[in-house]
Amino acid sequence: MRAVSRKKVQTARPSWWRGRKILAEGRRHAGEVRRGLRKLGASVPEPVRERALQAVKDFEEQRRARPRDWRVLLAAAGELDRLLAGELASARKGVIRQYAESIAWAGLIALVIRFFLLEPFQIPTGSMIPSLQVEDHIFVAKCSYGIPIPFLNRYLVRWGEPARGDVIVFPFPVKDSKDYNKDFIKRVVGLPGDRIRLRGNRLHVNGEPVDTELLSPADDCAVKDGFGRTLHCLCDRQRETLGDAEYVSRHIRPLAGDLGCVNMPDWPLEDDPFVVPEGHVFCMGDNRDNSSDGRYWGTVPIDTVKGRALFIWYASDLRRIFDSVP
Repeated sequence: MRAVSRKKVQTARPSWWRGRKILAEGRRHAGEVRRGLRKLGASVPEPVRERALQAVKDFEEQRRARPRDWRVLLAAAGELDRLLAGELASARKGVIRQYAESIAWAGLIALVIRFFLLEPFQIPTGSMIPSLQVEDHIFVAKCSYGIPIPFLNRYLVRWGEPARGDVIVFPFPVKDSKDYNKDFIKRVVGLPGDRIRLRGNRLHVNGEPVDTELLSPADDCAVKDGFGRTLHCLCDRQRETLGDAEYVSRHIRPLAGDLGCVNMPDWPLEDDPFVVPEGHVFCMGDNRDNSSDGRYWGTVPIDTVKGRALFIWYASDLRRIFDSVP
């Protein structure tokens, strides 16, 4: 009696996984039966149509019922399967069509994610060291500031703008440059109307120095000189707090007797502040003396910003995988 009782319970209530499978297959079969009845129309004999409609009705009622009568639900699902294997076989999707539809839906979902939600990028240079290393793979949130229009470098709807400290990806804005329209990644340090200045390796915004803390020890950083030689210099690391962002930047420390290890010129920010025009942001790399950024080619139109860097999804140092971009 106990064995029979266990069998009855198992029949009435399948395992969670088995129940999910029954419901998924039943929903798919019910949809195919409905489409088949519409497709075949009057060619379906009336008794077959009534059986099909009743099976669909029984399945849908028990699918929504709480608690479910799994015996009725299983019987209805079985009847749907028999109809699709027999009288309504011509309405059933073939295996090739099922695979094709699955691949098409997967491709569509991937495109929506790629163009509107998340896009992967690889870091090609060391301009953002130490925040991002060469060949880091990151995800960028395409919808950080609005809904972008694919391929047009503009927004359909905007609900925000880059903030100070955001790390953004954008197409290079200088039209007569060989890098025009290539993807660049930098940190926003100035918003429209801001006055930006860099003196003594310290960033100033609107006349106020950014909160900066010198860190130790210094980095051994390699740079290329004008002859393509690698120079091993020392780079001072400093923690900067800009807006809600806290990150580490670095500058080359000049070494006595080594003329190659010198800071890059800060023109035009050393003597006169730069005023960011409306509709633009001013960007710099965290690796201040090894970065081609706004100091040398100007500002970035806000409408062209592709998104904000979120996190690292692959790095040569596996410990950094899934780290957020500071």
